Amino acid sequence: MNNLAKNAEREKNYLFTDPIFKNSYVVIFKNGSDKAKTADEWSDLAGLSTVGSSGVNSTTAIEEYNKANPDNTIELNYSSEDLKSQLEGVESGKYDFLVMDKPMFEYYQKEYSLDLTGKTISGDLSTALMSEPYSYFVVGKEETQLAEDINAALKEVVEDGTSKQINEKYFDEDYSPTYDD
Repeated sequence: MNNLAKNAEREKNYLFTDPIFKNSYVVIFKNGSDKAKTADEWSDLAGLSTVGSSGVNSTTAIEEYNKANPDNTIELNYSSEDLKSQLEGVESGKYDFLVMDKPMFEYYQKEYSLDLTGKTISGDLSTALMSEPYSYFVVGKEETQLAEDINAALKEVVEDGTSKQINEKYFDEDYSPTYDD
């Protein structure tokens, strides 16, 4: 699963590795949507429908918005569909929008030539989603050696530039995390 949100409750049950990726998000609309130009706040998306998988950063942020704004909610449809199907749902009009990480959207956009547009998040959309600015691998609580091995490998590929090369090759931008010793 991509983009599992890190929170205190999950940290009680799982180990999160060091960051693997700097998050950057877009709100995706069908090309020509008027909302694509003006969606800066969650309230701009209220009354619209979206799709998401349980537990991911964007879905968690929408759930929090809906909880705080019960009279002005976003229609959240839970799905186990893959991202391509979710994007096709926006393209077909089944859903009004989708929030996802920017590099994945750009990859899918290149790969499948979807009739969609992505708006980089800003305003309170950014605040809610970027409160946790990284993505992580998640391992079982008892898997400390595995987490340490993953962390060592991650640090190595970031420091030697391999992560940057891979990011730029596939996403045209470097989303590598930085590690402060």
